[in-house]
Amino acid sequence: MLGHSGHGYMALEFARCRPDLVRKTVVVATGPSHAPEHMAYGERIWEMLAAPERKQRLMQDLEVMQHRIESEPGQRFIWMSLGLAARSWFNPCFDATDLWQGVQANMPVFDALWGGAFCNFDAAGALLALEQPPLICLGRHDYLVAPVETWLPLMPANNAPEFALFERSSHTPPLEEPELFNDVLRRYLE
Repeated sequence: MLGHSGHGYMALEFARCRPDLVRKTVVVATGPSHAPEHMAYGERIWEMLAAPERKQRLMQDLEVMQHRIESEPGQRFIWMSLGLAARSWFNPCFDATDLWQGVQANMPVFDALWGGAFCNFDAAGALLALEQPPLICLGRHDYLVAPVETWLPLMPANNAPEFALFERSSHTPPLEEPELFNDVLRRYLE
């Protein structure tokens, strides 16, 4: 079972609830939760470590994002995803528009998940319940989710996950470092 970003919580929960159907679990670009303390920690990392040109790019993109949201609020999640490129791609100028072609955002579902369920996700309980330790893949420059160190206090002593940190990635290591990601995934699944 593999889940990317918020879907990582779904993968962990499914693996916890249905161990009979899941041999291994992979979580990509997912912090331990979207709780305020995790997101605030990620914000401090952004402020301390993000390059000035990355921050400048974000400021430019946020203006465009706000206009798009005002004109098409039903696509808010997509406009936010595109407007946060400086936080979500190794190349802060990457235009992910083509990746969103044909996608319809169900905003009530997104709001319920990202604004509620993912804030309260019990990552420590999920990790403890899994029969096989998961693989957690994170991009070094991912400023959308809580960074790798926020997972560390949640590690079960007897069943710690494997971690893969992708140095030239942000929120999407499978697209940003595909060969390395595939190698890491293959090794884990063997």
